[in-house]
Amino acid sequence: ALQDVAVAMRADLTQRMALLEEALTTRNAELARIETHALKGSLASITAERAAMLVKALEMAAQQKAWDLFQRAMPMLRLEARRIDSELADLLPPQ
Repeated sequence: ALQDVAVAMRADLTQRMALLEEALTTRNAELARIETHALKGSLASITAERAAMLVKALEMAAQQKAWDLFQRAMPMLRLEARRIDSELADLLPPQ
């Protein structure tokens, strides 16, 4: 069961990060708001508190269309997402 959660969370994280990158590139505030809100909930469910706080800041930046702030915060979220993905991968059997 834990491995299933890890697989699902890795897929969700990958998809949502790609959509956040798209939102930033296209300056799509609605897409950014939807994806940050959903990602914040997913991260909170696995107690990834630092990442959830970063996403909350991105969500507020999207609501205000503060793209400069959004762009400055994305590298920190990318790093945190890689760390989380690595930890989730460690829960899976070696391939």
